[in-house]
Amino acid sequence: MDRISSAGLELANLLLTSPPLHQSWDAIQKQKLHTAADPNAQMALYISETKHSNTTIISFLTSPVKVQDPQAMISSTTLKDTNFLLFEFLCSKKTPSFSVNELTINFFALNHTNLDLLRTKVCTVISNNFFQFLSILLLLNQTFSSL
Repeated sequence: MDRISSAGLELANLLLTSPPLHQSWDAIQKQKLHTAADPNAQMALYISETKHSNTTIISFLTSPVKVQDPQAMISSTTLKDTNFLLFEFLCSKKTPSFSVNELTINFFALNHTNLDLLRTKVCTVISNNFFQFLSILLLLNQTFSSL
């Protein structure tokens, strides 16, 4: 039990002192400073890329939104009927239907094109650098399994 506890503390220390964590935090803070909130914008999405020597941090910032009804939910059946299938992966045999907050659905509907372009870009970068990506994963796996 002591070994597991010790490994957990070492892992926590490693994660909390890791450069990507600090780089991510810095990118989010910079984005907050440089992005002026437009009071007329409805659910605006601001995407920022911060490049470092060996990483690129992609941060997201949304405009403040006043929620009319925080409990408003949309069922997966309604989403399917309107051909909005982004959340279809949440269905399973055990959970054939679900509900999602209406504001979340509206946000994704308004920003789907930008998010899809970003996903394509990230997937392209990963596939172009697959062996580098794989070596990083293997290194992380070796690091964490040795704790």
